[in-house]
Amino acid sequence: CMAKKDYKKLAQTIYEVVGKDGNIVNVQHCMTRLRLTLNNEGLVSDDEVKGIEGVTGVMHAGGQYQIIIGTDVIDVYNEFMKLGNFEGGTVDVAEKGDVKKDWKYYGGLVLNYITGSMAPALPVLIASGMCQAAVTILGLIGVLDTTSPTYTVLYQLAYAGFFYLPVFIGYNAAKKLDMQPLVGGMLGGALIIPTVMGVEGLSIFGLGINPGVSYTASVFPILLTMPFAKLVDMLVNKILPQQLKIVLRDAIVVFIMAPIMVLWLAPAGGAIGNGIIAGVNALNNISPILAAAVCGTILPVLICCGMHTALIPIMITICGTVGYDSTFINCFLAANFTCLGAALGVFLKAKKSGLKKVALSSTITALTGICEPAFFGVLIPLKKPLVANCIASGIIAIICSFLPMGAVMPAALSFMTLPVYANPVLPSSLMLAYIMGVVGIIVGAVCVYVIGFDESKFD
Repeated sequence: CMAKKDYKKLAQTIYEVVGKDGNIVNVQHCMTRLRLTLNNEGLVSDDEVKGIEGVTGVMHAGGQYQIIIGTDVIDVYNEFMKLGNFEGGTVDVAEKGDVKKDWKYYGGLVLNYITGSMAPALPVLIASGMCQAAVTILGLIGVLDTTSPTYTVLYQLAYAGFFYLPVFIGYNAAKKLDMQPLVGGMLGGALIIPTVMGVEGLSIFGLGINPGVSYTASVFPILLTMPFAKLVDMLVNKILPQQLKIVLRDAIVVFIMAPIMVLWLAPAGGAIGNGIIAGVNALNNISPILAAAVCGTILPVLICCGMHTALIPIMITICGTVGYDSTFINCFLAANFTCLGAALGVFLKAKKSGLKKVALSSTITALTGICEPAFFGVLIPLKKPLVANCIASGIIAIICSFLPMGAVMPAALSFMTLPVYANPVLPSSLMLAYIMGVVGIIVGAVCVYVIGFDESKFD
């Protein structure tokens, strides 16, 4: 792990190589990657970035230039933000650089918007899930009576991170769209007001509000709302006199958008979420084995490309509606633990001391649920171990599809975070998750041994 005194140097070096703030539009980070939106990615040499000490790899995905750093990324991000003005939000980079506006461009914008709105909320959701898991475990082992007021209160308090999810996402989405973040938080809060949502007989200007809908723990209603709020904000900013903007701009946006959201956009977003859940259920009804095999096999590749974050809103929607996810989250378990196993297999089989050192370091990091160093430092350079990881992940995902296991919340799955599988509906879920984690490591290592790899490809 890089000493703290080096974060500033690493951030400065990356800043110089990618073109300073003349080429940098927006800066974000996830759990392991510094995610940059650039005016022109063609001005940056991937090899030069990869050569920076502290950088594990580079990916082009979701309209972003993603620099893989590892678990220290937040420290690098904090230093990076001191180097320039990067509050660019969703600046149209096509107007500033030579970017073709095709379906990939617009798809990247959508993925970038979803990722930027969801990723900052993940630590809160993981904390909420882990707290729920702790309460559930105490109930399962008899420390707490599951019918007692204490159990109920503690469980509901732990659920707060999930309950207020529209507020968190609204805040992040507004920030991503270069709006006042608290406006997004307020609109998200409007979706969960108990005196309005779910109450019979309420209407706005004679238009009835659907009383049977709850937007707590929802994702798509606020995600769908905020781009429209941005349009209203731009219009208000254009026509409102400068001296009135500080007082009235945000108030007008909320006054206009709240009714539109409650009457039309939130129900539409809810329908999107319900449609996705229906599609997942239909696929599972047709062939849960096929669904697990396909998702489990391709997920390591999606993680490498940074596209796995697109599944997070779906998993959260499923957890919020059903109470737990037993489809995608099991595939993440399969991908993470078989990746760990693949890195371990490379360490055990390799002859070169340099490769063994990198593989061991990546294995240790993967134990915390952070697999990017293993992917970019070992599996991708050697190629065949990545294939082994995909095969092993598919195998474990298929096995999990037969087992009564499901997590109450998405998380960066490791032995430390597997308690999110503590599920009152599926009492054996947590035990099975730990068993499958161990099996995943073994299968990943065995697949690497069987398929093998060419150490000369490791530089």
